[in-house]
Order: sequence, then structure tokens, then C-alpha cells
Amino acid sequence: LDQAANQVANAILAARGPGQEVIGLLVGVDLLAVTAALGVLKAGKIYVALEASFPQKQSSHILSDAAVKLILSDERHLEQAQELAGPERRVTQLEDLAAVDSCPPGVLLPLDAPAILNYTSGSTGLPKGVLQSHVSAATQSIRRFSFFHLSDADRVAFSGSLAWAASIWNVFGPLCMGAAIGAFDLRRFATRELVKWVQETEPTIISGRILARQIVGYDPQQQYTSVRVATLGGDTIYREDVQACLRAFPNALVAVGLGLSEAGRVTQLLLDSPEMLEWDVVPLGYPVPGLQIKLLSEDLQEVKPGEVGEIVIVGQGLAAGYWRRPEQTASQFRTVPALGPEPAYFSGDLGRQTPDGLLHHMGRKDHMVKIRGYQVFTNEIEAILHAVAGAKEVCVVAHTLPEGTRRLVAYLVVDPEAFPGAAALHARFKDLPRHMAPQSYVLLDAMPKTTGGRKVDRSRLPVPKRSRLSVTAEYVAARDPVEKILTRIWGGVLDIDDLGVHDNFLELGGDSLESTRIINQVASVFRVQISMSEFFETMTVAEMAALIR
Repeated sequence: LDQAANQVANAILAARGPGQEVIGLLVGVDLLAVTAALGVLKAGKIYVALEASFPQKQSSHILSDAAVKLILSDERHLEQAQELAGPERRVTQLEDLAAVDSCPPGVLLPLDAPAILNYTSGSTGLPKGVLQSHVSAATQSIRRFSFFHLSDADRVAFSGSLAWAASIWNVFGPLCMGAAIGAFDLRRFATRELVKWVQETEPTIISGRILARQIVGYDPQQQYTSVRVATLGGDTIYREDVQACLRAFPNALVAVGLGLSEAGRVTQLLLDSPEMLEWDVVPLGYPVPGLQIKLLSEDLQEVKPGEVGEIVIVGQGLAAGYWRRPEQTASQFRTVPALGPEPAYFSGDLGRQTPDGLLHHMGRKDHMVKIRGYQVFTNEIEAILHAVAGAKEVCVVAHTLPEGTRRLVAYLVVDPEAFPGAAALHARFKDLPRHMAPQSYVLLDAMPKTTGGRKVDRSRLPVPKRSRLSVTAEYVAARDPVEKILTRIWGGVLDIDDLGVHDNFLELGGDSLESTRIINQVASVFRVQISMSEFFETMTVAEMAALIR
């Protein structure tokens, strides 16, 4: 591996000479990718990896933003690399470097020299590059796996390409600590081939939520006894995720935690039995050694235990900032005198800690919304819906209506054979405050995902109309002229086409503003004045029709 990486480094230096610059990588999830990355680092350059599935516009933006002049590619991606390169960039095929000198290139680098550039998915705008130095990449990588006491007896399985920040930890962490790594490209091979590969290679550590879900979901009865640690990352981890892993990996600890591109894995919680799962949304654990987690208010004061604040990471190993974005770097990477002299990263995530320091993730700052004057955290509602039988994926969004009010909309991907229907959704919220209940439900065949399929792309969720999905009553059409007129009034105000006369106003997500609009239209059409208290005693078209008569 060392000699092959030297060949890559020497080929880069022959083509570009010494000096700092960004080298593009368009490779798969395999040994050649690891060799290429190490070669770029040995040459004293910075690598930025592209995912083959990126839209061309996104890849072109990354290459342009990073001022890439040389792309390293394998044979499988060569045509795509040449198309992206155009006339202004050079492409070198990695399989052609067998004859290049394999002696060490002799490039000496300071620890804080830039090393790796990872771009975000760009779901909220153009992708931005997170820059890691050699020391931050090494610190994050070793910190990630030292928690599990890695040795040369371990085999770490992962599936993410070098385009994702987690690859820094999953590749370089085990290699730095003497363990073996096994890469499986989920984009190239079917899940049945993954399961066969796991059975043959017997990994001791499964790294990554997507990989674990693929293995567990293929055959819920199959167990994999070689695995001693299964890691789950991401901001929202549900009880069912951990339970499934504990069943599939009976000898394993399930490790959950919060991983950030800008700071690495910052919290950790180890679970070894279902009895430990007292939460629907599993907490993200305690700060890893060497880091502090602070929860700050808008005025940069630490909040009390149990209160919600922005998650701020304090300590060593933070990224060097954002590529060519000095203002954003200064905004999110800064020193706060009250927290001491060490640098701090302001994550934009919200959290709540128990008195002993256990961190609960409360979503992004922009996912905390106000509904009817109440503060609502959409991930708490997602957890409630995730527990409904047959719910495979859930996403809750607050849509702003033209009149300025906000409506909670729940999007679900369900298993139609297991999903019990609308009544089960409504039942989940019957004992909770009204502002926590979604006002619209939308069933989707699949959630739109950001590039790479790791997160829901909320910007591509369809703007919903209200539906009867949240209604418990059987559908009954209007039966006389009064009910027909009221059905049109209610349906127009609530934006529902298939309204039934026994559908409940609150179950439909109606609010006080909409009740006022209905009352005014009833007064205009029927010459009958209904008070607000009378309205909330007649919560269906049928009941209101009886009152009008």
C-alpha cells in the first residue's frame, strides 16, 4: 500500500510539481481509492473526491470552486472524468502508474498543512467545502476508533465513498491503528451480495448507518456473530434502529453518536441490550474524550440542564474552516472568551443535556418552528410517527402558508401491508397538545434524498394539500343541500377536495383563523351567526348542518 501510494504521489509531482493545490479524485469504494487518497497526501497536495452519482452540475461546481487542474480516475470512471475535465484539466488513470518510481517522494509537511476537502450536499444552496488539515484529519480519525480499542485483529467494514466526511474516519482511523479495512460499494452490488461478502469476510466492526440497515433489512432472522461493534450515525436515531442491530449482531455493542463534517465524531453512547432503550429517539451520548459539548443560547450563555441550546464543540481536531468562505468560517469557527482559549465550532444543531451530560439531539436550528405560538421540534414528531406500524421513513416539515401561518406536514413512506391506516396516525397524538399534531399527511413512494442518499432533501418535498389521511371517521358524502354547501365552504377553506360530513375539523388540522373564515362564510350564505364556542361544539359538517337547520 505504501509503495503504491508513493507511485501516485510521484506521478502527481511529475505532472504538477511541488506546492499546495487541490487534486480531484473520481474513484469507486475500493483499495484503489484509498491508494489514490494517500498518494495525494504524500505529494503534499489536497484531495477532493467526487461521487460518481453526483449530478454533473454539482461535480463541475466543485472542480471549479476548488480550482482543480488534475483529476485522478480509475478505468471504470475514466469517461466521466474526461467529460468533467474538459480542455482545462488533465486526467490521469490510476491503473497506468505501475511503472512509476515507488520511492518515497520526500515531501515534508507541517501538521497544520491542508489535506482534505469535503463538500457538503448543497441541499440548502451551493455545496461548500470543509477543509481538514493533516492534524485535524488524524485527530478525528484516531479519536473515532480509539473508543473501540482497535487492534490488528479487527476488520472494519464501510461503504461510503471518499466524497463523504465519514470516509476520513472510516479509512484512516483503522489504518492508523493497525486494523484492516474492507470496502463494499453499495452502488455497484445488490444487498444479497453484501450479505454474502459480510459472511465471507467476517468484519468485527460495521461502520455506517446505511451499511448496517442494508445488512439488517435483508433478512431480519440472520445473525452475524463476528461483529463486536455496529456504529450508527446521523442526527436522529430511533429505538427501532438499535433494536434491529442488536438482533442482527448478537455479540455487538451498538454505538450511536453525533458526527459532524467540521469536527468528526463528537459524542458516543454504547448500547448492549434492548432494556437500555428507554427513548423513542435515542440520545447521542456523552462528549468523546478531548472535546467539550456546550449548549449556548442566542446571547452565548450556557443554558441550564434540560433547556435547549445550540450545540457548540470546543477542543482540538476541528476542521480548518470552509474553503474560500472566510465570512462563514469566522461565523462558525470562533473563540468565545467564556469557554476558554480553545477554538469552538458552532454547529447550527440544537440539543438538550441531562444533568449528567447526556446529549439529546433536537434537530437543526431551522427545524425548530413555532406553531400557534408554541415551540415545536420536528424530530420529536418524527419519532412519534416512526413508531406507527409499517412506517419506514418519516419527515416532518413546517410549511408557511400564503397568509403567514405555518402548517405541520408529515411525509411518510410506509409498507402498505403493515400500515394500519389513518386512525393509527391520529391515535398517536390524541393525548398530546394540538400544536404537535401534523395538519397534513402525505404518503410517498420514496423520500427525495440529497446527493449520496444520506439525508432527506426537504427542498424537494412536494407542497401538500390537506387530505383525509388524518381523519378517523368513515367517508360519508353530503346528503342534502345544506351539507353540500357546507362541504364546499369547509373544503375551500381547508383546501380539501374529498371532505366527508363526519370529518373532524381538528383532525383535519384546522386552526382558529380557518374557523373564523368558515364562520364568516356561513353567515354570508345562510344568514346565520355562529359563535366561536358553538363552532367548536359542532366540529363536523353534519353537526354544523344540524345547528344551521
